[in-house]
Amino acid sequence: MLVKKGGGNPYRQYRNNQIYTSTPAELVVALFDGALRFVRQAAAALECGELDEAHRFLDRAQEILTELTVALDFKQEEIAQNLFSLYEYINSLLVKANVGRDAGPLEGAAKILLSLREAWAGASRICKGSGAEKCPPGVEG
Repeated sequence: MLVKKGGGNPYRQYRNNQIYTSTPAELVVALFDGALRFVRQAAAALECGELDEAHRFLDRAQEILTELTVALDFKQEEIAQNLFSLYEYINSLLVKANVGRDAGPLEGAAKILLSLREAWAGASRICKGSGAEKCPPGVEG
């Protein structure tokens, strides 16, 4: 059983069940969703002058980027290297926004994150419809 009966936070139980039953590609999409949410929250906090909140949100987004980086399969040489470079660039934008207390760089970071998220979501949908044997590694339906 995935969830304890009774007690506990129902939202947390729902999220845990969602994670345990997701495909690898769906988990990557969820990570991008989280990173986007934190980048947008950081931008809003910076606009309001809430620097501590912005810092906290940017840290969370950077943690997600670290997780995405660690999960790269460098056996897939070119694609993994390209993703690594994009993650490094996004991270540099987050650092620039944090140090400069400026939401400007976060717009570029959000655009790249959204683009990557949509690519993974599309790959996941295609694989679900065509069978996992036709999917690239890590995008199994």
